[in-house]
Amino acid sequence: MTELAVVVAGGVGAAGRYWVAGMVQRSTSGRFPVGTLAVNLSGSLLAGFVLAATPAGSIARVSLIGFAAGFTTFSTWSTESLAMLQTGERVRAAVNLAGMLVAGIGLCVLGYVMAD
Repeated sequence: MTELAVVVAGGVGAAGRYWVAGMVQRSTSGRFPVGTLAVNLSGSLLAGFVLAATPAGSIARVSLIGFAAGFTTFSTWSTESLAMLQTGERVRAAVNLAGMLVAGIGLCVLGYVMAD
């Protein structure tokens, strides 16, 4: 049952990522990957919140962490950063890499504090 919950939640999260990241990216004219930024940062906030708000091992925690895992994307963030480096956009790549790490961890902590 737990594995099925993770699979379903992860699938819903992945579909949500596709929709939200695309919608956010289309709403901007810049070259910075704000769609990926939006899903990764909001997913970090959600993960921190769920970690504090749900009991360890509960189906709610497993499902919501599965959703957050499907909703966020490390691989897209990595490949977008690499593409920036390959095209000589070093500052933009550094902002993407460092900003996502700092902001992502900060929002995870914020979500935890909000729910605790």
